[in-house]
Parts: sequence; C-alpha cells; structure tokens
Amino acid sequence: MMCKYYRQTSKGKRCIFLTPKDWQLLKPKYTDMCQGDPKKCPIYNRYETIINSKDFYKKSQNSTNGLSVTPDEEIKPKKAKGDDLVSEI
Repeated sequence: MMCKYYRQTSKGKRCIFLTPKDWQLLKPKYTDMCQGDPKKCPIYNRYETIINSKDFYKKSQNSTNGLSVTPDEEIKPKKAKGDDLVSEI
C-alpha cells in the first residue's frame, strides 16, 4: 500500500506535506513508510488526526485559521445604500 500523500510533483516524487528541501533531508527516513505502511508515518498520522477530529469543521473561524465566519453560520446578504458604498471607498 502506498501513501496517498506520496505524489509526483514538479520536483520529483515526495511527501506533499514537506517542502522539496525538507524532503531531501528526510527522504531516507520516510521513503519506506511512503511506499509501505503510511500509518507508521508521524506526518501522515498527524494530518489524519487533525482532519478526522470532531472539532475540525466546528472550530470558530478567526485570524488563526484564516477564515472570517464559522461554517455553520449563515451569511445573509444585505441591501446596501449608495451612500454607504461611496463612504467605504
């Protein structure tokens, strides 16, 4: 079984979570895990833990994670007045 995050990139085949420079340094350590059992890889496990956490999609969105609203919050369009639009420019 090959790790789904071990992919062909413009800089060659590598773990997509590492920069090409980092991959060159860590390649000997991680290549066997990428081509074998990815569940033994700490990078794979960390990513999967974050994605599969119950709170991943429910965290409030802020400057920390780069989003302005929570996923559950409904965004309602407002009617703007012409004067309001000009004053914001």
